[in-house]
Amino acid sequence: MANHNLYRIKAIVFDLDDTLYPQISYKRSGFNVVAQWLASRQNLSQSVILSELEDILSLYGPSYPYMFDRLAERFTLGDSSVQEMVRIFIEHEPRIRCYDGVISMLSRLRRKYRLGILTDGRLAVQERKLSALGLNKNVDKILCSNALGLEKPAPELFAWFEQQLEMDGQALAYVGDNPGKDFYGANTREWFTVCVMTGEYRNGNLPSAFKPKSSIASVIELEKFLIR
Repeated sequence: MANHNLYRIKAIVFDLDDTLYPQISYKRSGFNVVAQWLASRQNLSQSVILSELEDILSLYGPSYPYMFDRLAERFTLGDSSVQEMVRIFIEHEPRIRCYDGVISMLSRLRRKYRLGILTDGRLAVQERKLSALGLNKNVDKILCSNALGLEKPAPELFAWFEQQLEMDGQALAYVGDNPGKDFYGANTREWFTVCVMTGEYRNGNLPSAFKPKSSIASVIELEKFLIR
């Protein structure tokens, strides 16, 4: 568990994607909107388009940034179609929800801890996700790293929460799923770091500075973990 006193923790900051909700559901939400648009303009059925997107998703993973380029190759579409699909995907209103039990867990945790969310990605996109998930009213502080022109694991992002919450690093915990991004900055600020083993990056072999101080199988286990 590392030499860190859990009783000192006064605030918990969460990553968003694959920590509080499954990122793949956001991808599929956008795929539905894109497939509907493309089917209306090409001699293709929406189900066929969705099947191809699912195949690309399975082949490359949820974080692959060129899914619509691969789709365009399969259907011999031009660059303008790719640009429009990307725009539609980015601007769509997502139909997503948190993992089961997350909202009620946050409500209980908030009785004892200050809560926050730190997330990478386009500001407008992440704000739409947060709104769709209903998370804005369930935490005290939210920071989209893009708003500061930074991205994780920049230590300045974690310093922002220390300043906002008026706490030093040892009073804070960070819960995320991506060892390559989520824990280095928090570790350098002496936060307690916890990896949720639900994301696609959980098996990464990384230097110790990038590793969390502990791990849990799912974010819902956090409450039991904190009262050990």
